[in-house]
Amino acid sequence: MKRKLFGFKGLLTLLLGLITFSVSAQTVTIQGLVTDASGEPIIGATIIVENNPSQGTITNIDGKYVFPNVPSDANLVFSYVGMKTEVVAVNQRTTINVVMKEDSELLSEVVVTALGITKQQRSVGYATSSVSTAEIERINAINPITALQGKVAGLDINLTGASGVTSSSSITIRGAKSIDKNNSPIFVVDGMIIQEPLRGALDGTDWGSQLKNLNPADYESVTVLKGAAATALYGSRGANGAIVIKSKGGKYGKQGLGV
Repeated sequence: MKRKLFGFKGLLTLLLGLITFSVSAQTVTIQGLVTDASGEPIIGATIIVENNPSQGTITNIDGKYVFPNVPSDANLVFSYVGMKTEVVAVNQRTTINVVMKEDSELLSEVVVTALGITKQQRSVGYATSSVSTAEIERINAINPITALQGKVAGLDINLTGASGVTSSSSITIRGAKSIDKNNSPIFVVDGMIIQEPLRGALDGTDWGSQLKNLNPADYESVTVLKGAAATALYGSRGANGAIVIKSKGGKYGKQGLGV
């Protein structure tokens, strides 16, 4: 009986050892170098396991990384701002070097700043969000401002009037900043400032937003500027942010009618 018991314990120990070895053999420690097309190291590039974003690491000041406990059959996702995302299969390798390419579409993305100047979005030092006219037209809202709801982080839009879809909208960017009722951003349409007048809560009058008279199909772009740094040109009026609307127009250098 004792021999059988000892034999069973030995077999169980062997099986546990094989299982532990099998599990440890399924993961590897990967190291490597991430560079751009010119060979310069990319600092702070993010590397994660595909389908498991909680497991990841970043490159150091030399563009190098060490990534332990990676499943040997996993895919690694390399990403960095301004670069195309690269997906690389591990295939039981322990060294993976990656050369990342520039994302030309992302680098060419532009916004209209408070000065009315078009700049690359990555070059401005404050938070901006842009919504294309295609996104606004797709919603087909009667009040074009309500079409921005859910498309800009930190922008909250609520209908407050009793006159239906054409009533005024309560708009705040990053929450209320004043104890009075004026927490709405200003609107700038082709350089002209439009600020909605405040009305008493009990006067029973809501003539609707002036912006409802604008045709969303005429928008070229809508840029939301957040914070005082973004709206410095407008002084205290821009303390609550600004929504800059640029309408379509003819383009210099194009022949024929360009609208």
